[in-house]
Amino acid sequence: MSKRVVALVSQTDRFALDLRIRMGLVIAWKVWKVKSKHIVNSKSQLSIKRTQKVQA
Repeated sequence: MSKRVVALVSQTDRFALDLRIRMGLVIAWKVWKVKSKHIVNSKSQLSIKRTQKVQA
């Protein structure tokens, strides 16, 4: 019986580790999306400012 309990705990630990890894990947993906969106917006704003300087 004790081997079965150890096996069940090991499966639970593996599941918890897998869940943490997946959540970490989801968080990393969301951070990357926000940062890339910010970079694109910054480049767009810089482009607009350059255009306004040329027109002035």
